[in-house]
Amino acid sequence: MAQKKDLIGKRIVLLTVVKELETKIYSNGKKNYQYECLCDCGNVVKRNYQSLNRKNVNQSNCGCQNGQHKGNRKHGLSTTPTYNSWKAMIARCFDKNNIHYSNYGGRGITIEDDRWLDFETFYEDMGERPRGKSIDRIDNERGYCKEHCRWATNYEQSVNKRRDSRYKLTEADVYTIRWKQECNNESISGIATEFGVIRGTVRDVINRKTYKYLT
Repeated sequence: MAQKKDLIGKRIVLLTVVKELETKIYSNGKKNYQYECLCDCGNVVKRNYQSLNRKNVNQSNCGCQNGQHKGNRKHGLSTTPTYNSWKAMIARCFDKNNIHYSNYGGRGITIEDDRWLDFETFYEDMGERPRGKSIDRIDNERGYCKEHCRWATNYEQSVNKRRDSRYKLTEADVYTIRWKQECNNESISGIATEFGVIRGTVRDVINRKTYKYLT
């Protein structure tokens, strides 16, 4: 067999590969690599290397597309802010094409508690997302789990970032800031609060004067 490709973080149709499982070895010595995958609908499923590498259509979702599973309809929350926060958290940690991946999965920030790969467990631990808040890691160097996460406002999150003197704007932050102001027309003061920097820093980023600052 050709050299095995690294599939962790790959998005294959509706599945995002999040973890490699124990390899099955048959009596003839042949290996069957197994992976845990998260479907867009919220279900966690197991798939083998062959089906993922070949992008087998029937195996590239949890079964929700052909009626085998109800998918996220089992909890009825797939259009809520809470579900959107959970899905964005998963993408930041595992989807290498996500704009924020370099700040999260790319530097080792991931889902510490495998239970949170299931939306219903996440919802049970965190409850409904309050209006005006999003998920925040209390310790910026730790991953996502019940003990280190809370729902927080942008201001609370910016204060939390300021406590970490090592925090810098990354290249991904720079692109996000420019997009927020130039394409989404968000205010400079609002962006500064979100990223925990002064308004002058945001102006410099927008005007292409710099891209890294200590907060």
